[in-house]
Amino acid sequence: MKVMVTGAAGFLGSHLGDKLIELGHEVIGVDNLLTGSRDNIKHLEGNPKFKFMELDVTEINSEILRRFTPRDDISQIYHLASPASPNKNNSKSYISFPFETMQVNTVGTWQLCETAIQIGAKLLFASTSEVYGDPLEHPQKESYRGNVSTTGPRAIYDESKRFGETIVSSFVRAKNLDGYSVSFARPGLTSVW
Repeated sequence: MKVMVTGAAGFLGSHLGDKLIELGHEVIGVDNLLTGSRDNIKHLEGNPKFKFMELDVTEINSEILRRFTPRDDISQIYHLASPASPNKNNSKSYISFPFETMQVNTVGTWQLCETAIQIGAKLLFASTSEVYGDPLEHPQKESYRGNVSTTGPRAIYDESKRFGETIVSSFVRAKNLDGYSVSFARPGLTSVW
């Protein structure tokens, strides 16, 4: 398969890319390098199963992908791109990049949903258990709606991820997207596809 991984130069994205290549798949890695690092994918330079696009996911569409890979054979998109650290002392935290964080999880997710439909790919949106805020129950069931602040400093990440989930689920219902929102911290998750 040919798989696109957004956030490919980040911690999770680079490891996912490595695993997919190890399994024999071709990977198109996309990252704007805002918080990701080329060092995380340097070992893949020259690997015929890996191509890298330095691009912001808010700019992705099927036309741009066709310029990079002329065949519409991307079968899966893993959307992992987003600043993720809540550490206000970290220069790469979502606190340092509030607008970029909100954009990638909303506009970027919307763009990827549209693109996935156009090219016939499945989409996985990596969400977070942070969408539950400061939960009042542990572990959280899928039916739990959370205890969140929509205006606190962490809302930049939490609420944009929540809205990303809303975008994906709306595209699934209204436009037949083969899409999923997954929080790897949610209990009971055993498989995606």
